[in-house]
Amino acid sequence: MGKMVKIVPQKVKNCYHLMVSYLADFMNGGWGKRLRIVGVTGTDGKTTVTNVVKDVLDSVDSKAGMLSTVGGEIGRKSLGIGYHTTTPSSFFIQSFLKKVGEKGGKNAVVEVTSHGLDQHRLEGVNFEVGVLTNVSWEHLDYHKKIENYIKTKVKLLKKSKYRVVNCDFCYFNKVKKEIGRKNIFCYGEGREADFRILDMRTDLKGSSFSISYKGRKTRLKSRVLGDFNIFNLTAGYCVGIILGVDEDELKKVVEEFRLPAGRLEVVIENPFLVIVDYGHTAGAFESILPFLKKQKSGRLIHVFGATGERDRDKREVMGNISGKYADMSILTSDDCYFEDGGKIMEEIEVGVKMAKGEYIKIEDRRQAIKKAVELAKKGDVVLLTGIGHQKTINIKGEEIPWDEVKIAKEYVSKKK
Repeated sequence: MGKMVKIVPQKVKNCYHLMVSYLADFMNGGWGKRLRIVGVTGTDGKTTVTNVVKDVLDSVDSKAGMLSTVGGEIGRKSLGIGYHTTTPSSFFIQSFLKKVGEKGGKNAVVEVTSHGLDQHRLEGVNFEVGVLTNVSWEHLDYHKKIENYIKTKVKLLKKSKYRVVNCDFCYFNKVKKEIGRKNIFCYGEGREADFRILDMRTDLKGSSFSISYKGRKTRLKSRVLGDFNIFNLTAGYCVGIILGVDEDELKKVVEEFRLPAGRLEVVIENPFLVIVDYGHTAGAFESILPFLKKQKSGRLIHVFGATGERDRDKREVMGNISGKYADMSILTSDDCYFEDGGKIMEEIEVGVKMAKGEYIKIEDRRQAIKKAVELAKKGDVVLLTGIGHQKTINIKGEEIPWDEVKIAKEYVSKKK
């Protein structure tokens, strides 16, 4: 008989992570309790909100720190972090906060994942403000049930003095039940919102909207695209008000904000639009695809895959959404890790067929992008989702150098 492999329960592992976090906090001087820290979590939008908050913090603190999916910063100096980790180890987090403090920074913003919360990587960090952008179908391979996922996300709010929550997403009432109304600031279009979004207008040139708070109404204009990003800007505005940032300065910061790399990034404008986005969830697809469907004059060509070794149930859903809104879905590889890319595409394909969408399968992502460019004509939009800012793609466990923007530009240049 072969040797039995014992699987250590996640709860036992988390006890270990908790002890490591306490040690990391102690060895790095407890800077997580000495800085004013904002935490941002949510299924979609957290990287954008984190970057908005960083710009807000920069307006009052030239040495403010940021940890997010797209990298780390102290002041405006980039630190460069791994491309496949949002919330790194507790030792990394605590050493980062120590660097911020030792360089004279008094503020920091940290993008927080449900895995990071569940595994106690943020123990020893006192959050002044916690932001929850939304919760949708994601990471249920780990959390098993949506209720568990919500409770894990809510841990950030429970650890925070002030709580900023999108009140328009479908699980808001469950979140409110978990934390009550104390020190909650809600944002959204509904009447329940403390920061109410009014008069939204958005197209491929930019956005305009108003924020109503305590009887005051502020009109803002932005180059950022999409109504979902108006929500992200409003979350950052809300944080600024809570932290006491001057309202005129806050308005200027929000209006001048630019999306981080790989977030609805228009990388080519002629002879057709090519847009790169990191979106890799059903929620992201439900936000981005309908918006682009309404804006384009030609066809919407969508190139995407799904991450390997996790969340298999969402693949069919993502395929269904793409099949519903895209004129052509090109199924391809994402970060497959050790999972077979062809089988992942087959699972996505089920959803596209249900929507009766037109599609083709090209497992090699480079060739899939090439095909999309070949098919595109003037007035079309080519949307590349899933990889975004990443500089590598993981196939069969190997980190392969990757630059989505460079590859797209290469094929468009050849077509011209």
